[in-house]
Amino acid sequence: MNLISGLRAELADTVWLDTALETVARQPAAIGRLFPAVGRRCGRWMLKEPPGWSVDDAARVLLLTRLRDQSEIPQLYRHGDAAEKRAILRALALLEPEADTVTPLLEDALRTNDARLVAAALGPAARHLDAAAWRQGVLKAVFMQLPLDQVADLDERADAELGVMLAGLAEERRAAGRTMPADAQALIQRLRGSRTMPGDSEALNQRLQEGGTMAGGADALDQRIGESRTMAGGAEALDQRVRESRTMAGGADALDQRLGESRTMAGGAEALDQRVRESRTMAGGAEALIQRLQERGQ
Repeated sequence: MNLISGLRAELADTVWLDTALETVARQPAAIGRLFPAVGRRCGRWMLKEPPGWSVDDAARVLLLTRLRDQSEIPQLYRHGDAAEKRAILRALALLEPEADTVTPLLEDALRTNDARLVAAALGPAARHLDAAAWRQGVLKAVFMQLPLDQVADLDERADAELGVMLAGLAEERRAAGRTMPADAQALIQRLRGSRTMPGDSEALNQRLQEGGTMAGGADALDQRIGESRTMAGGAEALDQRVRESRTMAGGADALDQRLGESRTMAGGAEALDQRVRESRTMAGGAEALIQRLQERGQ
């Protein structure tokens, strides 16, 4: 059963809805007045068919399909309440507006904490979201414990990066003493077991290689420290030897000085001996002269 037949099967009176549909088709601007009134005029209970749809959701989607000018959609979304926004999000897949109209609405819904809007944004219209925004939306759905069967194209779009993100969330929840929803755990296991998730082992190998590099760097650092200490010890020994050499040099200088002094004294002694010898010679000459004079006087 399609949406229209399911809705009409639930409504006892379709006069208001039929009139509203004709009015919007002729006067698109009238949707600003009729769209908020749907809940009061048609009802808000859940339809039997199709499942997951309420009367007001279905009626609003039908109104939107009668719009010839879809430029009214962003304004309806901005001014609508949560129920009206949800109906617009659910209608986007049927309306096929321009991507630059759809994407901002989906992204806005994913920023909210309203589970109904998040679930609607991850419906068929989510194909307009890029991979990064879609992964964040799925992560938020898991965080809010929304059933993952509400996420359109999950099996086709789930990838290794989503698996890593979900595994990180699971670890955080375990640390906080909380569990992951069963469907999220099953998705993690499926991604880990698939060929699309080789990143875990590659990342582990990368970390091991980095660890080995760091260990090698530590060994090299230890070796350099050892060499530095050896060099430092050698420098200290060299300083000691220099000090000893200086001491020895100082002793040698003192010895040279003493030898010089000794040599000076020795030279003085030799000069004295020379003078003594000269004096003796002169004395001998005087004696000889005196003797000669005495001989002559005799």
